[in-house]
Amino acid sequence: MNDRPGSMMRDVVSAYAASGARVLSWVLISALVYRRMGLEALALLALIRLTLAILNYTTLGLPTAIVALSSREPGSGRLTSTAHLLGGASALLGAAVVAGYCVLFGRIHGPHNWPESGALIASILGAGMILRLASDVPGSLLQARGHIAIDNWIVAAGELMWPALAWMPVFHTDTLNMVGAMYLGAMAWLLAARFLTALLMGRRDPAPASSPAGPTARHLLAHGLTITASQLADYLYAPAQSLLIERLIGPSMVGVYWPAVQIDAALLLLVSGLSAVLLPKAAIAASAGDRATLRRYFVRGTLASAGILLAAALVVWAISPWLFRAWFGSDMPATRAILPLVLIHSVVGGAGGVGRSIMLGMGLARAYTLAALAAGVGNVLLGCVLVKYAGLGLAGIVLATIVVVVARCGLWMPWYILRRLPR
Repeated sequence: MNDRPGSMMRDVVSAYAASGARVLSWVLISALVYRRMGLEALALLALIRLTLAILNYTTLGLPTAIVALSSREPGSGRLTSTAHLLGGASALLGAAVVAGYCVLFGRIHGPHNWPESGALIASILGAGMILRLASDVPGSLLQARGHIAIDNWIVAAGELMWPALAWMPVFHTDTLNMVGAMYLGAMAWLLAARFLTALLMGRRDPAPASSPAGPTARHLLAHGLTITASQLADYLYAPAQSLLIERLIGPSMVGVYWPAVQIDAALLLLVSGLSAVLLPKAAIAASAGDRATLRRYFVRGTLASAGILLAAALVVWAISPWLFRAWFGSDMPATRAILPLVLIHSVVGGAGGVGRSIMLGMGLARAYTLAALAAGVGNVLLGCVLVKYAGLGLAGIVLATIVVVVARCGLWMPWYILRRLPR
C-alpha cells in the first residue's frame, strides 16, 4: 500500500467526498420531496429511513472486519471468497428484516392516512439500502488492497446519482414510489461498480481455498460482531426518537425533526476526519505506553473539535432562515424552533468523537460500549418522560439527547480518560 503523504491526502479528501455526498444526497432528496409532495410525504420518507437504519446491524460489522483481517491475510483469495459468502448471508438477513418490517408496518407505526402506501415505499427503499450495504463488502476489499480513493469516489458518484436521477424532469418523480425507485437504481449501480472494480483490482489474488468458511469466517464474524455491539447505541438516538415522535407527538412532526437531523449529520462531517486520524495514532501511543501523548491528543483534539463545531453551529443558526428558504422554499419555523437545541448536542456530541477514538485506541472498547448503550437507553426513557409527562413536545425529545450527551461526552468521558492518563 502506498503511504506517501500525497496518497494519504488523496485518501482523506476522497473519504470526505464520499461522506459528504451521502449527506448531500439526502439533503437534495428532502428538498425535492417537501417541495413537490409536502410535509406528510417528507415525514413518511424520514420515518422509513430512520427506522430501517436497523439494517446497518445486519452487515455484522463485516466491512470493518475485512479491512482489519486483511493485514493478516493480504491479497488472500480465502479472505475474498469468505467475505462474499458472508456478505450474501448478511444481505439475506437484511431482506428478511425488510420483509418483516413491511408486513408489520401498520402495527409498528399505527394507523395513519399517509399520502402513499408506507409498506410499498419501505420495501423499495429497504431493497435499495440492502444493495447499498452489500456494496460495502467489495468496497472493503478494495480498501484493504490500498485502493481507498478509488472506492470512495465510486461511492460519492453512486450517492449523488440518486438525487441527479430524481431531480430529472424526464422521470416525473412526484411520488415517493418513484423517488424510492431512483434510489434502488442508483444503489444497484453502486453495487455493480464496486463489485466489478474489486474483481478487476483483485485478479492477482491467490485462488480461493476449497473451504473458505473456516477459520477466516470465524475471525471475520468475531471481529465484526464486536464492532456491531459497540454501534448498537446509535439506533437509540435519531431512529428511536423518530418512533417516539410519531407515537407521542404526531407522524407529521417526524418531518419537522428530519431536517435538523440532517444538519446535525452535516456538522459532524467537519470533525470526522480528525477522529479517524486520531484512532490509529492513539493505538500506537497506547502500545508504547505514552500517556503524555494520549492526554495531549485528547485535550487538544477535543478542544479543536468543539471550537470547529461551535463556530459552524453559530453560522448555521445565524443563516437558518435563509438556509431553510433556499432548501425547502419555506422558513420551516417549527424546525428552526428546535434547531438551537439540536446544535448544542451536535457540538458536545461531535467533540466527544475524539474521546471515542482515544478510548478505542487504548483498548477500552468495553467501557465505551457500555457507556454508549446506557446513554442510549437513558435517551429513550428520558424522552418519553419529557414528552408524555412534562408536555414538552418535540423540544423534550431534543432536550433528552442534550442531557445524555452532556452526561456521557461532556462529563463522564473526560473524567474516565483523564483518570486513566494522570500527569
